[in-house]
Amino acid sequence: MKKHVIKNFFSLSLIKTFSICVPIVVYPLAMKILGNGLFGQVLVFQSFLLFFVMTISFGFNLTGAKEISSINSNVKIKRVFFKNISQTKFILLVLSSLLYLMLYFFVPNQYKIIYPVGFVYLWAEFFNSQWYFVGINKLSHISIISFVSKFSLVLFVYLIYRNNLATSVSYFLVSFLFALDYFLVSFYSFISAKNSINIRSVSYTHLTLPTI
Repeated sequence: MKKHVIKNFFSLSLIKTFSICVPIVVYPLAMKILGNGLFGQVLVFQSFLLFFVMTISFGFNLTGAKEISSINSNVKIKRVFFKNISQTKFILLVLSSLLYLMLYFFVPNQYKIIYPVGFVYLWAEFFNSQWYFVGINKLSHISIISFVSKFSLVLFVYLIYRNNLATSVSYFLVSFLFALDYFLVSFYSFISAKNSINIRSVSYTHLTLPTI
């Protein structure tokens, strides 16, 4: 038990370390590539997307982890609960995507080139199932994919920096790489959670709300 707690603490510490250290490396590179103005627009765009990401999340990162931890030994109930949360998040994803799409016509022109990247963030939050692994105290798999994803982000941003691409291309690629980093970890957590409780598919034709 003590070994398991230490391993989980170490994995969580790695995830947090990556999240803190990678921006220290990537942000200065991105600023050199885009300049202060365009990089500031990327950050403003990410802040704008937080509303949609938080809507899709709907607090499940906290309540889902808490509920899963209380039913950790019952695989059948965990399977039903995970499906219900996925179905609810899918509804929120559809509604958020429709609103996000409509707002395209109202955003300033300088953001329209990176606006499609927002859908990557929305799908990433839909797939985000790290709450499940927090609830069952198994974060080692997430720490590995987080490291790979963050390392890839640093590598590709550096390659953009070295290749002196056109500003508009770099503007889109840097925004896309930030989104892809989030998407890869989220998608991996979703697939791993499904495999952990033997879910082959999640139906989105018969939707039920989760009981929390």
